[in-house]
Amino acid sequence: MDKASRGNKVSVIVPIYNTANYLNKCIQSLVNQTYQHLEIILVDDGSNDSSADICDQYAAKYDYITVIHTENGGSSAARNIGLRYASGDYISFIDSDDYISEDFYESMMNYMLPDVDIVSCGFNTMYPDGKIMKLCTPDKVLRFSGDEVVKELLKTVYVNFSMCNKIFRKKCIENIRFPVGKNHEDIPVMYDAAKNCSKIVCINDAKYFYSVRVGSNSRKPFNIGNLYLAVSTRDIYMDVKKYYPQYKRLALNRHFEYVLYLIDLIYDGKTRRYEKVRKELEREIRHYTIHIIRNNEMNLNLKARLLQAGWECRSSIIRQWHENSDKYLISTKLFSQWFEKKQNGKRLEEYFQRNHIYTIAIYGMSYLGQRLYDELKDSNVTVKYVIDKNAKDTASHVRVITPKDEVEPVDAIIVTATYYYNEIRKQLKVNGIKYKIISLEDIIQSM
Repeated sequence: MDKASRGNKVSVIVPIYNTANYLNKCIQSLVNQTYQHLEIILVDDGSNDSSADICDQYAAKYDYITVIHTENGGSSAARNIGLRYASGDYISFIDSDDYISEDFYESMMNYMLPDVDIVSCGFNTMYPDGKIMKLCTPDKVLRFSGDEVVKELLKTVYVNFSMCNKIFRKKCIENIRFPVGKNHEDIPVMYDAAKNCSKIVCINDAKYFYSVRVGSNSRKPFNIGNLYLAVSTRDIYMDVKKYYPQYKRLALNRHFEYVLYLIDLIYDGKTRRYEKVRKELEREIRHYTIHIIRNNEMNLNLKARLLQAGWECRSSIIRQWHENSDKYLISTKLFSQWFEKKQNGKRLEEYFQRNHIYTIAIYGMSYLGQRLYDELKDSNVTVKYVIDKNAKDTASHVRVITPKDEVEPVDAIIVTATYYYNEIRKQLKVNGIKYKIISLEDIIQSM
């Protein structure tokens, strides 16, 4: 049967560039669809492998397949070309290194009722080691209407930013174009589509098979084009703040998840080439610190990692996060309390003045120790030295000794590693230390 012969036609747009090893499986999964009203548009984006020949072979065999050969302009340009040629009532995008179940379109079109603009299914994410993970797959069919569509997209639990696991009513995207020459181009387009959508249905099955492979656009090392991820999500945050203010915290969450992802990419590259970019991203985290701290809708792990990345700027914090989550959560809560009190005009120096403490040693030069030193360096309290077992890794702006070294007289030793306070206090007492030993947490609580 001619798959494009009757109404409710779906135009399937497939941008293709040098994916010959995966392309047959992708196109064959489209040809095998049980839904009979398809128009398949293969856009060969200047491939220099055998992808173009594979496309032509399928087009010669099936009259509902159209091939467009064009000069290489990137995935966005190829998708935009496909949109110009699309004649269907509905639009779908499939990546050429992925594939779909044979009932992908039939199962989702069953839910494309007159009041529905987008139908979405779950992902089967396939890793090179054979592991498969289902994502965005609810236990039951879900429906979201009006502003809820934007809300669910920003939550990114069952509605995600990918264009590939969805069918769109044409009116949702006919006036939208993908940003040419940009990475992560799905994000702004999906946001605009969500704004145009009156209702979305999320089915309770994973029908899309996404292949994680070496060399795919989403897995390449950091390059300057990745910054569009931060720019586009910041633009979304500003738009949400204006038109959907009730969801602005969700938008900020998504933005900083991607900012943290970019910082991770830069660190993983093990190069100083993008250090200025990293510092700028970390500066943005610091700029929004009070918003991050007060954001009750932000996952505490994300909040902790953001504050660690923005204020300490050490890759080791990010790498060690999951191994030391309890410790970092306590430190983050403490930092949040400290920051809030500083915003209200409170200063640590006042505590030391009340208790006649004028010379101190800081035990632990982590990000809390760094902040303590920075706050006191221009005060009447003198930091005589720092005690830190990783002395060689500590900044050189203050004298550092290890816990095994002999200590000089001070009015108090301030322990910033509050997670280990009791253990540290006990060890200092065993070593014969008779000075006051105070937890930074106790100081902040008394501010």
